[in-house]
Amino acid sequence: MPLHAKRTGDLKDPERSIPRGTLAAVGVSYVIYMVIPIVLKWGGVSEQQLLTEPLIMRDVARWGGIILVGLWGASLSSAVGSLLGAPQDAAGPGPRLRSHGWQFL
Repeated sequence: MPLHAKRTGDLKDPERSIPRGTLAAVGVSYVIYMVIPIVLKWGGVSEQQLLTEPLIMRDVARWGGIILVGLWGASLSSAVGSLLGAPQDAAGPGPRLRSHGWQFL
């Protein structure tokens, strides 16, 4: 989400798109995070393991190393998004060349 928030000038209707996109992202994330423990419980993982093992997904996955790669990739993606958005924030108001031409802020 942070990368999208920094690129609001690229949206056709940011006043509508940002709240809808934010709520959709939060809603989808919530559903996924609530379904994962239920699926793990159906798969035979005990409640104690769910409460005490922070990387239980790695232990039950067919290819556990992929879970760690995914965590690393998500962290890297967030960091790159912050780095890519920083120059736009630092530029401040003024003319910017967009894909559709010059835009003055």
